Amino acid sequence: MAIQLYLVQPTGARDEATRASIAEYVAGLGGFVLMATSYGSLILAFDEEHLPAVRAHSQVEFVGGVTLDPNGPKAEALTRIFAENVALQLASRPAVATGPLPPPFSTANLPAAAPGSTPLRWPVRTDEGGDAEGF
Repeated sequence: MAIQLYLVQPTGARDEATRASIAEYVAGLGGFVLMATSYGSLILAFDEEHLPAVRAHSQVEFVGGVTLDPNGPKAEALTRIFAENVALQLASRPAVATGPLPPPFSTANLPAAAPGSTPLRWPVRTDEGGDAEGF
């Protein structure tokens, strides 16, 4: 099958513990957390064969596919954030932690991630027009 991008909406309070639980579950399936939104959702990448399992997770309310418009005004910034988060997650996984990562997943200029951690970007909305990074 193929790796796809998904928006995952947690059930209930959508607190950090719920998102962390979902993120750990998806990482266990070989997937990645691309971004956590300021509204409590996660943007994840995982093999589409795991879609039924993720939808069945007790803390998941909704899962839907995501496609970025490559010509969209924020596509480049989002792609960079996604790549940084994947690079940090790959670096913390034992199978690849011993060797260099290929571009664009190089971790040379990224902050260190604790072993087993799931680094996330948490955009914060400053007004109705977007968050601090303009998303």
